[in-house]
Amino acid sequence: MGERLPLYLGGAGKTILSDMTSEEVDDVIAHAGQITLANGQPLQRAELDAQLDKIRSDGYAISISERLFGIASVTAPVRAPDHTLVGVLGVTGDAATDFTDTQITQLIPEVRRAATALGERLPAA
Repeated sequence: MGERLPLYLGGAGKTILSDMTSEEVDDVIAHAGQITLANGQPLQRAELDAQLDKIRSDGYAISISERLFGIASVTAPVRAPDHTLVGVLGVTGDAATDFTDTQITQLIPEVRRAATALGERLPAA
């Protein structure tokens, strides 16, 4: 049941990875070896670091054909009232038909709003 997915490919994993300390990210990447996208292109560490910085500043991630070719997602962190990351909420679909630029632009605030609402409903620690 289920499968382990790498944190360095795809929106959900990168959203989790972006919440980790630099040392934790280094540890995850050290065990990864060469990171390759679904299209066969390598993902360089500097590019991954820039993506993680963008996720931190924007509060969401967009992934298109990273882990699986033709699949896209928009994800956002779910945070408990104390701002601890407790999960990731996302929408995933066909990159060609479900995730046009217009659809992505419309999904971003909806996914962020839903992730925030879910986090606000969690009991305080």
